[in-house]
Amino acid sequence: MVSGEAPASGDGPVSGEHPQPVEPAHPTSGRRPPAPLPALTRIQRVRIRAVDAAERYEQARRARPILGLPLRFYAAYTDRQGILLASAIAFRLYLWLMPFALLAAGVLAAIANAETASYERAAKDAGIAGLASQQVVTALRAGNKSWWIAVVIGLVGLAWASRTMAKTILVVSARLWNVRQPDQIGRRALRYGGVVLGGMVVVIAVALVVSWLEGMLPGGVVLGTVIEAAALGLLWWAVMLRLPDARRSDLDLLPGAIVVGTCFAVLHAISRVYLPAKIEHSSDLYGALGIAAVFLAWLLILGQVVVGSLLVNVVWSEHRWRQAAPPP
Repeated sequence: MVSGEAPASGDGPVSGEHPQPVEPAHPTSGRRPPAPLPALTRIQRVRIRAVDAAERYEQARRARPILGLPLRFYAAYTDRQGILLASAIAFRLYLWLMPFALLAAGVLAAIANAETASYERAAKDAGIAGLASQQVVTALRAGNKSWWIAVVIGLVGLAWASRTMAKTILVVSARLWNVRQPDQIGRRALRYGGVVLGGMVVVIAVALVVSWLEGMLPGGVVLGTVIEAAALGLLWWAVMLRLPDARRSDLDLLPGAIVVGTCFAVLHAISRVYLPAKIEHSSDLYGALGIAAVFLAWLLILGQVVVGSLLVNVVWSEHRWRQAAPPP
């Protein structure tokens, strides 16, 4: 290149000159603004909150494993078919109550006179009230001359029902603990039938004492509920010690005893305050079908309490010994 000649076009900027900056195109020139995001619906906001709550719960569960016990309980309840086991116990409770009611009616007929007032007083002393008291009084008046037949049939039926209930509880406990069912379960059920019968008698006696405290002492409902919870908890703990399980310590059965004592005491308080009016209302509205529905629903709740107490022991025992085990 000869000195003094200008560079050819396209060879770059002339020495000493600065390139001119390229101005960006106007946002409205040649393109559209982005569309606004649609507003979240209420269901979407609830889902987002649920996901956030689940994430926080997962983090808390990892930091404190004891917070994960409800999920373990639900998983074990679903996997081991807790609703079917509770239904089986509720059915056995129903079969146990039938001969017991027959036996109670025969005994009341034996100690009562032929007057209706005596029947009503005997039914009240036995803790029967409301529409059930009317049915018992009618049955006592109709069967006054054959009360001993009701006593004999009630005793035989009560012995059979106690044996079958004991067998059911043994099978349910083995199923929930995932252990082998005990050998010669028929003989063990015959022996445990006496335990079940004695336990039921204790439960009824405690209920009568609580009803007496309710009318004799101020604040008797609260005091009676506490006494009943403690007594029934100790009774169920003694029964669970004889059931097939995989516990490593007797303390593994303590949560189930607390659950049964507390739930039964609360349910008994509800039955004294709320259930008689509910049964009477159901009988007026739906007749015998309403009474049966309320009664069967109550028995199913009791079955769920028994199954839940055993399963609480299973989950607590696994958690306790998992935490006590040395890390790998």
